[in-house]
Amino acid sequence: MHLKVSVRIIDSKGRRVFGDGIAELLMLVEETGTIASAARSMNMAYSKAWKIIRNFERALGKKALHCEKGGRKKGSAILTPDAKRLLKTFISTRKNCISFVKKSEKSLLAYFKR
Repeated sequence: MHLKVSVRIIDSKGRRVFGDGIAELLMLVEETGTIASAARSMNMAYSKAWKIIRNFERALGKKALHCEKGGRKKGSAILTPDAKRLLKTFISTRKNCISFVKKSEKSLLAYFKR
């Protein structure tokens, strides 16, 4: 047995607006330079990746990506400075939460049969 930590940002209506999945998508966009490549890396349809990004941007209230359209030439996408800062803060927060939970994991799991 082990504990699993999940960090999410939830809006006032209870909808998830940011979490591990969106963070991974943004990291892959940053790494690969395109939404299409990031989506492929996650075995996700390009249209679904765009939908996730648009919903995230709506919640954020601003653009998360600077995009160049493709066509014959390959398009590109880079994270905005605000999106980069949010991603960095989220990763740090998640790491801190995991570290905090790990400290009490052993004593908490001692109550369960193995």
